[in-house]
Amino acid sequence: MHCEDLGEISKWCGGCWTQTPSVAFSGRITQDSRNIQHGDIYVALNGPNYDGHDFVRDAFSKGACGAIVRRGHADQEGALLLVDDPLVALQQLAIAYRATWAGRAIGITGSVGKTTVKELMRSILGTTAPVHATAGNYNNHIGVPLTLLGLKKTDRFAVVELGMNQPGEIEPLAAWVEPEWAIMTEIGPAHYAHFNSIEAIVDEKAALLRALPVEGVAVLDKDSPWYKTLEASTEATVIDVSLHKQATVRGFYEGGSHLRVESTEYLLPQPGAHMASNVLKCIALSLHAGITPAQIQRGLQTYKNAPMRWEESHLGGIHWINDAYNANPLSMRAALDAFVEMDAPHRWVVIGCMHELGDLAAEKHAALAAYLDTLDLAGWLVLGPWAKQMEQMSSGIACKTHAEALSYLQAHMKRGDKVLLKGSRSEAIETVIRLFEREQE
Repeated sequence: MHCEDLGEISKWCGGCWTQTPSVAFSGRITQDSRNIQHGDIYVALNGPNYDGHDFVRDAFSKGACGAIVRRGHADQEGALLLVDDPLVALQQLAIAYRATWAGRAIGITGSVGKTTVKELMRSILGTTAPVHATAGNYNNHIGVPLTLLGLKKTDRFAVVELGMNQPGEIEPLAAWVEPEWAIMTEIGPAHYAHFNSIEAIVDEKAALLRALPVEGVAVLDKDSPWYKTLEASTEATVIDVSLHKQATVRGFYEGGSHLRVESTEYLLPQPGAHMASNVLKCIALSLHAGITPAQIQRGLQTYKNAPMRWEESHLGGIHWINDAYNANPLSMRAALDAFVEMDAPHRWVVIGCMHELGDLAAEKHAALAAYLDTLDLAGWLVLGPWAKQMEQMSSGIACKTHAEALSYLQAHMKRGDKVLLKGSRSEAIETVIRLFEREQE
């Protein structure tokens, strides 16, 4: 944040300072008292199991110049910016600050691949200009404002991920971001439990496209069954892409790690049709932005996976792939397809059940079990509420604990084998490799 006028900050969010901060503002606003740096402004947000106001003193002890708190908060240790609601104040600050920034914002949403596409665009655009992007998966009503407040005057691009798990969440996020360009990743039944239909999920995601200006640009996948619905949702220019049919930007992928677009062969950061599709979308927008194929290739080479997203490691003679950050039917299938393309003496999969599928849960887990049995795997294990049902209808093995899953693997794996870990966040499937790491110490 490049605002140096604390009075302007108070004006933007309708607050008032109890005193003038004695420490110069660093330009950073954060809700995490654990990571306070000298001169930061701390915003006291409430969570389901905590009240951020309990950590105001801790923030000041670490060098905060001020704290945004609700009116009536009694702590007078430092400079307090009193507001009606700290969360609303954070959002108001982001909206006002975004209006002062002159760069180009790119919004990214979808059911799967958002963070991958965000990181790919960060890497590619970064070969030509300063880029600011969503940290981790800060893609909600708190994370998006924090992302916007992290913009610098020198940043030419903002790559902002927009996520949701309830109806009505994308529209305000898109309004705050004011994107000129957008990429829509693949859409499927993620968070289906909170929606009446897959069509409702598509409509929710399309709120990003509706937020684009007429002179804006949307990258849409012609291979998506929702392409026509999404295309009709925006008045912006649509750049359509495809791996399987004629399109404005056509990609050719035949497995492995190479993707051909027009006359250029691009090396993918990791194998798999899903990665090829994500990269194709980024290539399309990058070419529109005037970035050369050589620069795009350089960006692909500097791309780094986010933690627990296809995170590869070699430990104890085993090649581990930790893709355990989260899972839904689309991302599960994509990860499995990429995994079976990899050479290995034996391949093993540890699955965590997929959550927030509502009435589709039984059907989707049955389909997953059937699909796993068609793959060239040495074996697969499953943990979670539908594990027993999956075991009963397939060759899979249900495990009650991560330790039990690891014990089975250790009894059957051989050096050089590969293991994929994939599941919903609440299943914490990465615990399997964490337990293995401890045993190796």
